[in-house]
Amino acid sequence: MVTNGENTEIEYLKGLAGSGLLNRLVRAPKVAFANCAPGALVDWAIRERERNGYDLVFAVTDKDAFETDSALRKAARHQVRLIVSNPCFESWLVFHFENCRSFLSCADEAKRRLRRYVPEYDKTALRFTDFEAGVLEAVQRTRGHGGDLSVNPTSTMWQLIDELREPECAR
Repeated sequence: MVTNGENTEIEYLKGLAGSGLLNRLVRAPKVAFANCAPGALVDWAIRERERNGYDLVFAVTDKDAFETDSALRKAARHQVRLIVSNPCFESWLVFHFENCRSFLSCADEAKRRLRRYVPEYDKTALRFTDFEAGVLEAVQRTRGHGGDLSVNPTSTMWQLIDELREPECAR
């Protein structure tokens, strides 16, 4: 897994991997950071997959102000799963607590909403335990968007989790 989120996404993905929610064969995935736009992140994921012979690589990014359509097309052509949260990863975290339908204009607005549930939330020190109980609810809430990234807020993190869960537990 590669992400352009320096702290939050890495800590969440590591916590998810150790939570027991995923297939035991993916308990210790490699999670790496690259400070780049979604298209470059996909390029990096392609190189990682080819260099290491991985069967499956995920690239996790925020939509923010980025254009993601070309990155999504490139990812699909190269067997990379591009996971996008609109407008930001914190919007995915909000879905752990509520089925948010209110437009979130920016990451700061998403963080304010998230702090209703996790008052001490700090982007640089995410505690997965604050979110673990709501992972499957977040999956259900965002799966209903069908991957439509024009919806704000939304996330396709549900695709990563569905893909990596035990087959008898998924969906």
